[in-house]
Amino acid sequence: MGLTVRQLWAILLAAAATLLLAAVAAAADLPPGHHAETVLSGLQNPTAIRFSSDGRIFVSEQDGQVFEYDGFSDPTPTLVADLRAAVLDDGERGLLGMALDPDFPDRPFLYLLYSPAAPPGGTAPTYGTSTSYYDGCSQTETVGYCLSSAQLVRLRISSDSQATDEKVLVNGWCGEFDSHSIGTLFFDSKDRLYAGAGDGAD
Repeated sequence: MGLTVRQLWAILLAAAATLLLAAVAAAADLPPGHHAETVLSGLQNPTAIRFSSDGRIFVSEQDGQVFEYDGFSDPTPTLVADLRAAVLDDGERGLLGMALDPDFPDRPFLYLLYSPAAPPGGTAPTYGTSTSYYDGCSQTETVGYCLSSAQLVRLRISSDSQATDEKVLVNGWCGEFDSHSIGTLFFDSKDRLYAGAGDGAD
């Protein structure tokens, strides 16, 4: 007697679950002498981590928030910057790049690379709402995704760990689609700042 469609689906799902569990178990196996340890938790879509010479740790999240930890044992990070209203958090767009000034904290500057929640030349927030930052634009074969861009800004970190004095350094990279956007942000050994971007394609 043949299997019903429901029975066949049950078998396939069980097989897929078995393969997934095996893959997870294999990924958890580390080489001899190595071990995994969670050092920071409670983050939502972290995109970059930077270490200051004074022991502080800065972590950015895709939605536009930047947190500062006093160290790995700090359970309550300080919210340094909250750019959620200005950042388009959608797909592979958002706050994706972060760098500390090479002489931080003597030069207390934090650099961020993000997708603004507005079309090129527009003022954020154009997309999203106060509770949701999904762009919400119609997606058709002729319209595509919301037009956005990339913006590189510099913030000053005050003595009480708050970001102030935002200065836009570069803007205007266009990215029609929600993938292959911006990302890398780092200083080289000669203190030159590099910002990376993809092709902005779908």
